[in-house]
Amino acid sequence: PEVAGAEACRHSRVVGFSQCILYVEVDSAPWLQMLSTFKKPELLNAARAVMRGVRVTDIRFRIGTAPGGAPPAATPERSPCRKQTPPSTTPGT
Repeated sequence: PEVAGAEACRHSRVVGFSQCILYVEVDSAPWLQMLSTFKKPELLNAARAVMRGVRVTDIRFRIGTAPGGAPPAATPERSPCRKQTPPSTTPGT
């Protein structure tokens, strides 16, 4: 929150830090666009200010799951890997 603000935190989360690069997942393409294209220089400067003593050279964004949650479970209607079966028309089944 100190780096990106409360609203951005509802749509993103830090998932790693390696070789001076901060890795962030966002929950949608619009948030990916906004953070990586329009806000990245501001976020990089804020991360450097907050993470004193730690060298941050870049922030990389990717689309992932919602912050603090697991990806939604696939349902037969949405899963391209499951064979669709018609609902039963026999009463009681």
